[in-house]
Amino acid sequence: MSTSQASRQEAPLFWGQRLPNFAEIAQSGDRFELYRDVTRGPIIVVSNPDAEGLGAIARVMVEVAPDTNLIVLGDVGGGAPGGGGTGDIGAVHLRDPDGRLRKALFAGRDDVRAALVADADQRGIDAFVIGDDLAERLRGALAAIRRGPAEERRGTAPVMVLPNIIEPALRDALVEAFRARNEEGTVSVTKDGERADTVVPTIKRRRDLTLGRDEPLYAAVRHALASRVMPELYKAWWVSHLRTEAFYVASYTADRGDFFTAHRDNTLPHTADRRIAISIELNDDYTGGGLIFPEYSDDRWRAPAGGGVAFSCSLMHEAVAVSEGTRYVLLVFLAAA
Repeated sequence: MSTSQASRQEAPLFWGQRLPNFAEIAQSGDRFELYRDVTRGPIIVVSNPDAEGLGAIARVMVEVAPDTNLIVLGDVGGGAPGGGGTGDIGAVHLRDPDGRLRKALFAGRDDVRAALVADADQRGIDAFVIGDDLAERLRGALAAIRRGPAEERRGTAPVMVLPNIIEPALRDALVEAFRARNEEGTVSVTKDGERADTVVPTIKRRRDLTLGRDEPLYAAVRHALASRVMPELYKAWWVSHLRTEAFYVASYTADRGDFFTAHRDNTLPHTADRRIAISIELNDDYTGGGLIFPEYSDDRWRAPAGGGVAFSCSLMHEAVAVSEGTRYVLLVFLAAA
């Protein structure tokens, strides 16, 4: 995994978080509400643009992602939105006379020309002050979230794949902490009515690091989950008021043949209150690996680096072996409060 300086930059505004809902009367006279009216495609919100900038944005949208929703906040310098070449892409123009929306979406910087990009799930992926690299920045952001062709599915597991949970700098820090201190992974069992953790290589083979609650890394992960995962769990499944258990950084290495056989995460007395498990990828430079949910299909599930697969702890699942390289993963359990 790269530990370059670029990967350690602070995550952009709203990165991994759903944009706040807002409503305003558009220039057309119609009421626009973000959560109601944006039904498909990525989102670009532009603050105080000029006509030239809007034209550049429109050209990138047509080239990369024609279904992108363009929302313009504030008056347009150098002409009306249509004059910037946005007429064919249906831009929504909100004058925002008191700057309320710009302050909410751009952290109070309501007097600069800036752009905010979100995916089709309305979660932020980039935010920046508009400069000469506008087209290049937008092209890269939109290309990264471009969807493949739609497929008909007649069987799948009830899981959620979420990108952008752990930012690159935190991913690097978690892997570095793991490399500094880890141990052979154990399996929890009940022995004489008490919990016992033991190495059982026929069931589970991997290396683990347990993050203590008093560690700064634990607090950083907890903050990321609260701001980037919990709103999605509530939106999709009405899940709320969960508490965090210990967090684990684990490695599955091809040379060792690491794996974890099919199991559920809440079948023992001390795990019975677990509700949601999240498997978060910390790198992507490996081959194979991933999760299988054999009750539903033989498909392998794998999130992009920094993203995770969230699922009920009641689901049977298996961590399959990596065929090349090492998979680093952050394992999270959310339990009943």
